[in-house]
Amino acid sequence: MAGRRVTHELTLGESSTEVFAVRWSADDSLIAASMGDGSISLFSATNGSQIRQLRCRVSEDNMPVTGIRWRPLVSVTKTKHILLSVTSDGGIIHWHATSGKELHRQMLPGTQCLACDFSKEGNMYAVGSQDMFIRIYDEATKAEISLLSQGVGERIGHSNRIFSVKWVSDSIIASAGWDNNILLWDVRSQAVVRSIFGPHVCGDALDVRGDILVSGSFSSVDQLELWSVLSGEKEKARTLQQGEVPCQLYAVQYSKHDGGRTLAAGGTGAGECYFFDSDSLQLFSHMTHIPGSVFSIDHAHNEPRVAIGCGDGTIRVATISPA
Repeated sequence: MAGRRVTHELTLGESSTEVFAVRWSADDSLIAASMGDGSISLFSATNGSQIRQLRCRVSEDNMPVTGIRWRPLVSVTKTKHILLSVTSDGGIIHWHATSGKELHRQMLPGTQCLACDFSKEGNMYAVGSQDMFIRIYDEATKAEISLLSQGVGERIGHSNRIFSVKWVSDSIIASAGWDNNILLWDVRSQAVVRSIFGPHVCGDALDVRGDILVSGSFSSVDQLELWSVLSGEKEKARTLQQGEVPCQLYAVQYSKHDGGRTLAAGGTGAGECYFFDSDSLQLFSHMTHIPGSVFSIDHAHNEPRVAIGCGDGTIRVATISPA
């Protein structure tokens, strides 16, 4: 990994509240950041200027926006810059981000929406919540088309709140949260087809590269773990610790523009973000002393850039240089 490095490029935003999620638009022109005060800030990825702010208030209090996803750009969804957001007071809101127009709003009363993800074709989206359910919606109609149930008795399902959902394929979703289980669901049968015990997931800390599922745990050892999707067996693990303080993870993600050559992981401890070679799991760069925790990481789609959402209300944009 000699020669590879991560270089700070821009710092976006000035806020007194946390950045809980950060995402590049599909064309890499925009960076969206969801905030703890119930807003979404939209920035130019070119010069870092703030374009607009979206208000996601759905109750009397300004509750955090806990997850955001841009709708994938595919032939059946030609409109650009459609943004999905979920809130901790049960809101599910679609935006046309560049115009600031709210397109659709759904509510899940009595629960917190904590995670969301679009299918690869953009025709469905999933929402994970405090009530231990994963709800699948049709993007065109916004109707619920599948309900992945909580565990009861001998039925396999989640037994605590869900903090991460990730589409593995058109029919398989991975989910994880506070119950120390990663579950792989078949959306067609609404059943768990594989379960992995161990990771304590507290953020957007699941990603997939081929047959390998990576998880990030809020724990003191083996925070970064790689699993085989086919077998459920652990392939590799790394303990992340510099000095005496372990880095308890909130976020992990593979790079997008190069087929996942880089694996980034960030969390709380000493305000850290780690960058590994995905094949060898060898560390090649380590950002430290980031104010607050690292709550979210997102790689650009078409260039070697990464955005890091931080607990001090800022987004740090960096460039990953090749060897």
